[in-house]
This record gives sequence, C-alpha cells and structure tokens, in this order.
Amino acid sequence: MQFKMAEDKKLFWLSDENWTSVEIKACFPNSHPNKYLSVRNDTGVELALIEKLEDLTVEARSIVHDYLKFKSFVFEIVGIYKIEEDFGLRSFEVKTKSGDRCFQMALDDWPEVNSRGNIHLEDLHGEQYSIENLEFGAKILSAYV
Repeated sequence: MQFKMAEDKKLFWLSDENWTSVEIKACFPNSHPNKYLSVRNDTGVELALIEKLEDLTVEARSIVHDYLKFKSFVFEIVGIYKIEEDFGLRSFEVKTKSGDRCFQMALDDWPEVNSRGNIHLEDLHGEQYSIENLEFGAKILSAYV
C-alpha cells in the first residue's frame, strides 16, 4: 500500500494507478491502536483494511502514523460564542486554546458527556473537540447537552 500526505494533512492512497483521497479510522482505537485500520473514501466507504501497521513499508507506516497523530489532536474549547441549527446541521462558533474555530455537526449527532462531566464533540470532518471548563458560553451549551 502506498500513501502520500499533502501539506494540508489530506491523505491519499494509490489504488489502480490513481491517487484517491482517503481517511483512516482505527476500528479498535483503545484496545488495538496500531491494528485493524480502515481506509475509507470521502463518503465513508471502506476501500481497504490494514491489519497491522507493521505490514506496511517503513515509508507508508510513517505517513499513516503522522496522519493518525494529526487526526487524534483534540481542540480544547474554552468559550462558546454561538450555536445555531439550520439545514440539518448544528454550527458552532467557539474559542479554543488554539484560537477561534467554526465547525459543524449533523443535527442527529449529539455531544458525548463522560463520567467526569467532560464533553466530547466530533465535527463533520472528524476533528475532535473537548470541553472541560468554559470561560463563557455555558448557558448556550446547556440546551445541547
């Protein structure tokens, strides 16, 4: 399997002499983070399965590892400017420790609250967000959690 990653961290897989835009999701991220990795196209259809990272060439393994490291980054939300619902989407404007961000979730997707009360969100593109303590916007968020 051959992979390449663009400067914007978009991942491509060589299939039938064509480079296809893909994403990789771990099937068992907690119990087997380096095994059973699903290679999926832009619509979420699985194109291939990587049973073990060790099965890849050193170059491909390095690219996949860098991609997974990038995708596992979690933005920590410290404030919420607004949340709006429209056309089947929930749009967020937030302040994170990395700066202001805008993202969207499907209306059917709800933030997850763990046992410690921390909130986890995943946007339409798979980017991760967490909320532990808010400087502002708790009242806005309360309608959605």
